[in-house]
Amino acid sequence: MATETVCHVYIKTGKKKSSSSNANVFLILSNRLGKTTHPFKMVKLFRENFRSGMNERFKIRLPANFGTVTMIEFWRDTSGISPDWYVEKIQLEHADREEKTIFPVFRWIEADFHYRLYTYDTFIPQFDPNKGQRLKEIEFKQLKYAPKIVPGLPVMLEALPDDDDFTDEYKKKFFFLKLENTARNLWAKLSFNRWRCLEDILRIYDSKRTLPIAVDYWLDDIWFGRQRLAGCSPTLITLCTEIPENLCVDDEIMQPVLQEETLDSLIRRKRLFFTDLKELNGLDHPDGLEVCAPIALFSLDLMDRLIPIAIQLKQGKHPHNPVFLPTDDRNVWTLAKMWYNNAESAYHQAVVHFGWNHLLMETVILSFFRNVSASHPVYKLVAPHTIFLMAINSKAFQTLLHQDGWVDRTMNIGVIGLLDLVSRCQKQWRFDVQGTVPKDLDLRQVDDPFLLPNYHYRDDALLIYNCIHKYVSSYVKLYYNNNERLNGDWEMQNWAEEMTKEKEDIGTGDMGLPQKNGKGTFSTIQDLILVLTSIIFTSSAGHASTNFLQYEEYAFPPNYPSKLYGEAIKDKNPKTEIDIMNTIPDKSTTLDIMSVTSMLCERTTNRLGDFETQYIYDPKALPIVERFRADLKEASKIIKERNSTIEIPYEVLDPENIPNSISI
Repeated sequence: MATETVCHVYIKTGKKKSSSSNANVFLILSNRLGKTTHPFKMVKLFRENFRSGMNERFKIRLPANFGTVTMIEFWRDTSGISPDWYVEKIQLEHADREEKTIFPVFRWIEADFHYRLYTYDTFIPQFDPNKGQRLKEIEFKQLKYAPKIVPGLPVMLEALPDDDDFTDEYKKKFFFLKLENTARNLWAKLSFNRWRCLEDILRIYDSKRTLPIAVDYWLDDIWFGRQRLAGCSPTLITLCTEIPENLCVDDEIMQPVLQEETLDSLIRRKRLFFTDLKELNGLDHPDGLEVCAPIALFSLDLMDRLIPIAIQLKQGKHPHNPVFLPTDDRNVWTLAKMWYNNAESAYHQAVVHFGWNHLLMETVILSFFRNVSASHPVYKLVAPHTIFLMAINSKAFQTLLHQDGWVDRTMNIGVIGLLDLVSRCQKQWRFDVQGTVPKDLDLRQVDDPFLLPNYHYRDDALLIYNCIHKYVSSYVKLYYNNNERLNGDWEMQNWAEEMTKEKEDIGTGDMGLPQKNGKGTFSTIQDLILVLTSIIFTSSAGHASTNFLQYEEYAFPPNYPSKLYGEAIKDKNPKTEIDIMNTIPDKSTTLDIMSVTSMLCERTTNRLGDFETQYIYDPKALPIVERFRADLKEASKIIKERNSTIEIPYEVLDPENIPNSISI
């Protein structure tokens, strides 16, 4: 009769920078009765034992009646050239029966510290048998993820840890993309630099630098209306219930456009909409360039298409601030739309894209990492949506936001204006408004598809948001069956408290979370569901909607110009194409815009739901993940069917095109 059975141990080293190790590693197994083995030494002769990204197999022998392993204890020593070690998971497979036991790790393994993990390692802190180990982990993470206070900006990471940096594959891919773009741009710049006519611009496109679809539509008012519904900033359009205070229009001024209609009748019939970029008023910006703070009115035409009917480029009434109408001189109206789009592009890049996606999510995730253990079920839910976020933000400050960098070269607001605008708007974002798609649409009164047709962002964003909300709700309720259990979870409560502290205390202030004794808290399960849904949506679909149209919008300069020369038009005197050509950025600047926006449109992580790393192993939770993927597949089918019926498809919120995280 056999006295021993073979057990295969698989130890997977994470694919992080410097994660490999050739230290000696020891493993003890325990069964459900508390019986333990002697320490096994995990070693392979003549080569490094634990290589980055590899799943190494070791064979050990257990007593035949040892049974199922329910806990492991493991540690490493300080030997070897590279003892630092990041472990993703440890898996046991018994040769005599079909049984796999998984111990997720997701930790850097310190020397001579004994780690104890139970099967699936998924506990809220008050029920974790290893509370001491967990508290030590949090202490380590708070040192590792030290915050930095920068005046005017959300709280950021002090220094990027090596393991949060881009992988070598990521860096290699973008090195060659940048090299290719640089070579192509040098060749293109050998000829003239200033455009002579609009047709000149078309000569710089090729098989790699494709012609944006906007080339065929940019002069059309229907296209300008579509940009508000399915462009880079699709959350500005608002139902007009009264004329904005700083917009100087009345029925007499609008008569050439309205004819027999009145502004009041359009308002009563809910046919009038507006956008107001008042946040740009008085914005600091480089000398010699102009920044507008426009207000625009839109109405639905007879075919229910959104079209612009008035643009005022600055706030308030003064002599050189006329209201431009589509009945004005064609080139005057075109320039008015271009200056409006120049202002909106500044708002898009500074607020919607960089401020509310990249920077605020860094603050939220930084606080999350500092307070939540890798053993927490919520950590396993959120972690796939944090990949490369801090790395891309660090890279942005190094390459795009330094003095005379890309922002200074390609945007009227420059770095000084971008940071000013981020500072002005960072306090506006709330989990329960901007982070909650149904609420945001409701407050702007654009939630009804019969009221505002063809609002593709709304329709797709709601589909994805509802998929994520259902996923998060089902998952969270596995671990919290009542509010008392959540209130007793000190990791969740510490996260909420730190996240909503004032900035000087490494928080962001009021972000729409409930307060208790002046501190942020998760009072109810629904509070937690709302925040987690908001984080996952913003880090995936929210970012996708503002990021992945950048090349299509920006790469043809007259369409969505981030930079315009000269003064914004101040009167309705007729203009010529030469006036337009003198306004748009030159060839060198255009190529600079095209190069970066094309790289920003690269998908660098897997599509939503197809996680790069599996964090969730709890058998009770796995069906929830599968239902989430099925729901996303159904949403993709609905979006594809819609897109097959329209002239210009809106594809950025098809789940197949949404990455898991803000990684570019």
